[in-house]
Amino acid sequence: MKKHLFLILALAFLALNTNAQPNCVFTHYSSEDGLSQNSVMSMVQDYNGVLWFSTWDGINKFDGYDFKIYKARQGNKIALTNNRVDVMKVDPYNYIWVLTYDNHAFRFDQKTERFESVPADEKGEGMRCTDIKILSDGVVWMPLESEGAIRVKTNPEDFSLTTRLYATRGQGEGGFNARVHNIYKDRKQQEWLLTSNGLMKVGGDNEKPVTYFVNSRMGNEEANQAFYTCCTYGDEIYFGSDKGRIWCYSLENDIFRLWELPLKDKIVSINEIEGLGLLVTTHSQGLVVYHARRVSYFSGRTRGRRHDSGALCRPGHHPYLYGTKGLCSLPVPYRSEPCRWKRRSASGTGRRDQDSDQGNHRVEKLRSFPL
Repeated sequence: MKKHLFLILALAFLALNTNAQPNCVFTHYSSEDGLSQNSVMSMVQDYNGVLWFSTWDGINKFDGYDFKIYKARQGNKIALTNNRVDVMKVDPYNYIWVLTYDNHAFRFDQKTERFESVPADEKGEGMRCTDIKILSDGVVWMPLESEGAIRVKTNPEDFSLTTRLYATRGQGEGGFNARVHNIYKDRKQQEWLLTSNGLMKVGGDNEKPVTYFVNSRMGNEEANQAFYTCCTYGDEIYFGSDKGRIWCYSLENDIFRLWELPLKDKIVSINEIEGLGLLVTTHSQGLVVYHARRVSYFSGRTRGRRHDSGALCRPGHHPYLYGTKGLCSLPVPYRSEPCRWKRRSASGTGRRDQDSDQGNHRVEKLRSFPL
């Protein structure tokens, strides 16, 4: 009787586990099913639930049954300068934004099925964009290939576009020129440009932008302080720079603090990891974990990139960090030491640095699993 009861319970447990796992069905779509080309560069879903795929030969609209292809052909009215589309985004107004292989940006109106070049004036013809960044309020930023960025604002009434240039000497806002590495919007609705020559803060449509750490001396580019990545942690924004420098901006009092790592390398990624703290990834010298004003350093070659690094965490287990060169196991619990700060004014100049919480830094070794 006990054996039969045990067998019944075991079968019931097995049935519950089997039912708990969802049945997944994968369907493969290719050019034989109507896709314009098999090399898919990006995929988005609009606010109507429709899927869009950008390929090396046109844009594909998929309603779950059929593909509709948009690409420039002789005699049609599609104004794309190149049929290879590398970047595709959807804004809050359900317009599709695309960036072609030759670095031209377009906005697609689904109602009229027309592509509008952005910017639409004559100056826009010579501008080459490298990316499209759409913020939550519908503002679109497009970094340029050489220097500066275009800010595009959509009128919510007639959906017309207004464009302004930033960080381009002579014709842009801000009074300096620099290559834009990243764009970030903080919780106070302030927009930040992380450039090859300092930071720029854009407060609104009519406000004059504010710059920080900008080197205004011509011909002395070695003195430039570049910024690559950022993350909000508590009441501060952490901006990653070169030579192991992280500038922490207070959202409350407009003051910067300088955190200098012993890893004198470019900061390529800063992320908040739940239960772990702040994870900082350098280009080639290792990782940093910051939590409760204490810091741990983990040495090893990471070779991470801004968009290709992160962490996988399970409670009670070692976090695994992933990057372009494989996986790394982070020792837990890790030992830490007090971190070192330097406080400066909002402009980054004019005040004497003040050290605090000085201490020795312990360096741990990473266990790596290259792919």
